Amino acid sequence: MTDDVVRSPLDAVRSLARVAALTTLADKVQPAHTALLVIDMQNDFCANDGFVAKGGRDVSLVQSMAKHLPGCI
Repeated sequence: MTDDVVRSPLDAVRSLARVAALTTLADKVQPAHTALLVIDMQNDFCANDGFVAKGGRDVSLVQSMAKHLPGCI
């Protein structure tokens, strides 16, 4: 092996990037460089009488998440 052979994907990032790679969850979710996207929070996907629930799918996890969403935003 020669020194210019990349041994892992992280090594590839390190060799190409001009900044340090974000390797831990804490590094990756720092507010300084993280965005939160909330997409398509409609009754059809979240409500007990919405389209998804009427189709027989469990929406309880979405409902639980939706309760906590305002505090996260």
